Amino acid sequence: MIKIVRSLFFCLLIFGLTRASYAFKLGVLDAPPPTYDFTGAPLEISFSSCGAGFSSNDGCASIINGTGATITSLLVDVPVSDLAGQTSVSCLGGTGSLFTSCIVSEIDNQTQYQFDFTGGDIPYSPFSNRDTDDATFFQIEEQGVNYNDITANVAMAPEPASFWLLASGMLLLGGFLYRRRLWSSTVGC
Repeated sequence: MIKIVRSLFFCLLIFGLTRASYAFKLGVLDAPPPTYDFTGAPLEISFSSCGAGFSSNDGCASIINGTGATITSLLVDVPVSDLAGQTSVSCLGGTGSLFTSCIVSEIDNQTQYQFDFTGGDIPYSPFSNRDTDDATFFQIEEQGVNYNDITANVAMAPEPASFWLLASGMLLLGGFLYRRRLWSSTVGC
């Protein structure tokens, strides 16, 4: 009988030691901001708390680059009515900024502010895992106004450089074809 109790004790001891690494753990963490899938079409976002490490008044929105291309410029429009009478409006800077330049302007008869971010690089990876790949994520942060009151519209800025490059290429091709036609008509005479 003692052998059975001793064997049972050793079995329980070994079983208990092997199961110790699978202890149940539970924690409550700050909720991340809502995540939006940005496809390039204008997107309306709202803000939520940025979480730990930020002021309780700061608002954030996380966005995934789902455009299929690298984002090099971004327009963010914020209605003046959402800013609770704030007259000092500017861009947030710092080491975490993904864009090197930001210009703020009032548009539509001063009913909204437009933030024009340029000189950046937010990559797109068709093979990225939305849950683990931070490269395709970017976050918009606001400070100075209650984040519950703000909505913003996000859109890709048009790229005039590509348009002018295409237009000049088409013009050169048209000139080449015209000159070739003139040359062939004079040689054939």
